[in-house]
Amino acid sequence: MTLGALALLEGLGVAVAESEREPTAYARWSAWQRRFLADTSRQRVVRAANQVGKTWAIVHDIVDLVRGTSRFRRRPWAGPINVILISKSLEQLSADGGILEKLWEALPKDEIDPCVRFVRGKGLRGLKYPAIPFVRGPGAGSVIRIRTYEQDPQSLAGATVHAVYADEPVPQGIYDELWPRVLRQRGFFTIT
Repeated sequence: MTLGALALLEGLGVAVAESEREPTAYARWSAWQRRFLADTSRQRVVRAANQVGKTWAIVHDIVDLVRGTSRFRRRPWAGPINVILISKSLEQLSADGGILEKLWEALPKDEIDPCVRFVRGKGLRGLKYPAIPFVRGPGAGSVIRIRTYEQDPQSLAGATVHAVYADEPVPQGIYDELWPRVLRQRGFFTIT
């Protein structure tokens, strides 16, 4: 192997390690994704075809919002925040290649609770309730809670939430319960 090839391999190893440490910093965004990631609207709908990067943009938006590391918009709150990721069912959230798997790929693993792990096709494991607590780094104290439309809307009552990300259109009863949860913090509600 030549010196140039060795240097290239070494550089690649450094890049891989760096992207594992800071996953959202190395994404390359299309024009519509950049517009979405910069959008400060309190209610957002992302409607796009399959396989165009919609879910990828959403999960990076979640991680950057929790950590306050977005290149496109400033995080409006100081300190820890609460985020809800919600969809039809845990099965849909946890499906191979689904939003939870992509979220897991975008997370800086050294910043989240080490008890939490992702099992492909089965979802999050390690805690009593599906959640991703941040224990270190810029998002320390923040939590991403995983919820489903199958839950009783009343089970969502009472929480103060900074952002809700709904994967798939939201049933009216769930929306009516979640929208007031973000009002106190002047938070975001995003639907795909």
